[in-house]
Amino acid sequence: MALEMNWSRGLFRFWVIISVAWVFLVGVLFVPTIRNMNDPVFFYDGSQVLQFPANTPVENVRARITDYLKTKDAQATPPSQRDPVEYDAEANIIMGDYQPRYVKDDAIRSAAFAVGVPISILMVGWALLWIGRGFRRQR
Repeated sequence: MALEMNWSRGLFRFWVIISVAWVFLVGVLFVPTIRNMNDPVFFYDGSQVLQFPANTPVENVRARITDYLKTKDAQATPPSQRDPVEYDAEANIIMGDYQPRYVKDDAIRSAAFAVGVPISILMVGWALLWIGRGFRRQR
């Protein structure tokens, strides 16, 4: 008595096991990253370290750094007379490519990655099985 294998059921079970492992792996890799999202961000202007919460908007960081630079120049001997545009330009240099980090955005991105990959693999597998069934002999 020959046993006939049910490929679609076997591949579906294989997909379920791999998908659970994938979601677990993504969780293990991304949860520590999300947990560190609230760590402060540091900027260095050459003599002072400036610290901000990681989710501070860019405009607020630029304004605070500009105010810091103006205060620093006002306290200098002799006081520096710079154009306000120069303060903004220096603040942009200090900030570099700073972008605020939001836990919600990264959590949504991680969840979409964790679920999207297995679903796309399921769709490709389903399409391949559908194509393969089109080549079966009719009985």
